[in-house]
Amino acid sequence: MSSQGDSGSNILDVPINHAQEQLREVLKIKTEGNDKLKAGDYFGAKCLYSGALEMLDRFCLHLQSADEVWESLKNNMALCDFKRQEWTRVVEITTEILTRNSANTKALYRRSVALAAQDQHQDAIRDLRRVLDLEPGNVDARRKLSEMGEQRNVMRHQEKEQAGRLRGFLQGERLNDSIPINTSGTVRKLQGNENSPVMASWLKKEYLSASSGVVAAVRAHVV
Repeated sequence: MSSQGDSGSNILDVPINHAQEQLREVLKIKTEGNDKLKAGDYFGAKCLYSGALEMLDRFCLHLQSADEVWESLKNNMALCDFKRQEWTRVVEITTEILTRNSANTKALYRRSVALAAQDQHQDAIRDLRRVLDLEPGNVDARRKLSEMGEQRNVMRHQEKEQAGRLRGFLQGERLNDSIPINTSGTVRKLQGNENSPVMASWLKKEYLSASSGVVAAVRAHVV
């Protein structure tokens, strides 16, 4: 008795006629999956594609058209995950496809969107540029690349503003503290540091004495 688990039929022992029959069944299941995909049943469609892929792997891989069918099934599985925004799975399946066919533009585009959704922008841009190298007229890829460029510009502007605020805080900058208390009972935000303590002009030192009779509620945000 063999100590290895049951790995299924040895593909070399499968008669060609039987393999071709199985391939026709694979394509039939794929068509059923396509119908579910069009109907918006992405989970059901992927289940059918997975079943067809398993049958293909067991009986048909030695046929001439097997690679093309395998790639088509994998593309459709990635599309199902893409529609459901299962980004990690999209990256996994498309990477598997691209390992066999690095020029598969559908896989490149879908992986780029999934990577962007996971904040892996550099890798996403690399895939989009690869798509445009292969298909200069690919509208979706060009639009997504432009969109990501705009997002990067916004992020850089925000980062620059944040860095400016941080430099100002570290240098002891603060807002004008000569503005008195507002009619609503609030005051302007004041900023200071340990080398430049805040003492607004409306805040008199005698107010700080317990015998002053002045009662106030102060809300402060310390950074």
